[in-house]
This record gives sequence, structure tokens and C-alpha cells, in this order.
Amino acid sequence: MEEIMNLLRNMQEENRQMKQDMADMKEDIKNTINSNINQKFKCLEEKNKILENKIQKNKKKLENTPYYIKEDYPPEILNKRKELQIQLEKEREQGKMAFIKGSYKLDKTKKSRATYKNRKPPLTNEENARQYLEVLKEGVLELSWQEHDNIESYYKKIESTVIQSLSSVNSTETSKNIISHETKEMIKRRAELQGKHPRSKEEKKVLSDLYKTTNKLLKKDYEKHRMDTIEENLRKKRSQKRAYKQLDSNKTWVQKLKTSQSSLRYTETRTDIVKTATEYYRELYSCQIYDKIPKNPTETELVQLVESFKEIEILKKIVALKPEKSPGPDGIPNEASRMR
Repeated sequence: MEEIMNLLRNMQEENRQMKQDMADMKEDIKNTINSNINQKFKCLEEKNKILENKIQKNKKKLENTPYYIKEDYPPEILNKRKELQIQLEKEREQGKMAFIKGSYKLDKTKKSRATYKNRKPPLTNEENARQYLEVLKEGVLELSWQEHDNIESYYKKIESTVIQSLSSVNSTETSKNIISHETKEMIKRRAELQGKHPRSKEEKKVLSDLYKTTNKLLKKDYEKHRMDTIEENLRKKRSQKRAYKQLDSNKTWVQKLKTSQSSLRYTETRTDIVKTATEYYRELYSCQIYDKIPKNPTETELVQLVESFKEIEILKKIVALKPEKSPGPDGIPNEASRMR
């Protein structure tokens, strides 16, 4: 017993240490990314300040020249403004007061149900996080400020670097294959012999042996998969019930249904069960007693509508009470109610 307790303590300590390591790694990744981005943006801000100072100093030199300074807009906005400028001049010639207030619209792309996939985050384990950090560091080092770059274009570069780093992470989670390679080869060989006609006596014997061997291997593979699933859930989740739920692939259906309360016949097919249930609820909610209920009944009218309990019904419920259960608000245990 002491060995089991020590083993459980060690497992808890390892799990706690693993969680702490993962948290530290996440914090290191976040700090590294933030520090690199902050350094790049500081460099950008310094360059922008230098440019602004130069522009402010030399702005007066552009007076009485064909050159001028204007705000930095994307080419699409500038082209749109050129088109609107012609219309603006026409409006002003007609004596109207007109000006260009805004000429662009920001649209957010809609998610499509056909293409949208709720993917799991790629950084689900330590290996993926380490791989992502290595790729991201290489991508950040390759970033450089070009002459034609502005803050928006440089930010897009950073964004694309992060996205590429995430997409380069290979998920280490692989789908579990229950059937082994040896069993698959046996099944393939068996299928080849099944499709061969006519078969010789030796081939029939080989096919018979393959049937037996394949069945044994399948049982062995499924038993191995079952034990691996239970061990994995016990190790990670410490839950045997979760393992059994994961292994249970059968759906719980209503096996049979009584046709009526007075009848002893049962329906067992899916169609008959659905039909019986539909008829029961249709009859239940079409009962004429609902027509007799007034719209705003008083307490006396409600008591009259409820049928009083019969003695045999109460006795049946008392007999059906389970022993060794906690008593209700009255404090009377079930054993006392069942005593005569």
C-alpha cells in the first residue's frame, strides 16, 4: 500500500512539474516575441521621428514650387480620390458646397460554413512549442526595414512570419491505428484467396488457416488497444470510467416498448417503437381533461382536478423504496417506512 501511495505522489509531483514547465515555456515564448517586436517598433519610431523632423525643417522650401506634402494613403484610396475629384469639381461649378469626406470602407471577411474548420491550437505540447519558437526566431532575424516600407507593410511582414511559423509546426499527435501491420497483411492475403476461383485443396487449407490466424490477431490487436487506452487514461486523467466511455462505440437505443398499459405485447423494431411512442404522446396531449381546466383556476378547483392517491399506489411505492438511503426532510429512513 505504501508503494502505491509513493507512486501516486511521484506521479502527482511529475504532473505538477510538467505543468509548471509548460507555463514557464509559454511565458518565455511570449516574452521573446514581445521583446523582438518592441525592438523593431522602437527602431521604426526612431526612423519616423527623424523623417518627421526633416520634413518639418524643409517644408517651407517647397513653397512656390510644383511639389507639395500630403498624407500617406494607399494607392487604392488615391485612385478613388482622383475619380471623386472630377465629380467634386462639377458639383462646385454648379454652385454647390461639396467636399470629399471619406472614400474607403473597411470590410471584414465572413466565415464560410463550408470552409471554416475549428482547428486545435498547434502549440499543444512541449515539442510543438519548441519547434515554433525556433522557426519564429529564424523568421524574425530575417526581417529587415526596406526603403519603400511603412509601418503597415512592416507589420504585415511580422504577421506573415508568425503565421508561417505556426503553419510549419508539425503536430506530434497521430491517429491511433488499432489493427497492426501484420494483421493487415493477413487480411489482404485472405482477400486475395477469397477472390480466386477455383481454389485448389492446398489453397482452401491455407484460406482456412488464414481465417483462424486473422481472427486471433484481430482479437489480440483490439485487446492491446483496450489496455493501451485504459493505461493512457489512468496515467493522464486518472480515470478508468473515461477509458471505458472512450472504448464504448455502441449507441444506447430503446430495445423494446410496451404497446399499451393494459397489453403485454412489446414492439422491438425501430419503426414500431417510434410509432408507439408517437401515438402515446398524441393521445396524452389530446386528452379531454385539458378542456375542463379553467383559464385562471383557484386552489380549490386545482385540488378537484387532481385525482387522489389510492392506497395500493402508496403501498407499491413504499415497497419499492431502496434501503440504506439518506432520509428526506422529514428525517424518516426508508427502513422505517417499509416496516409493518
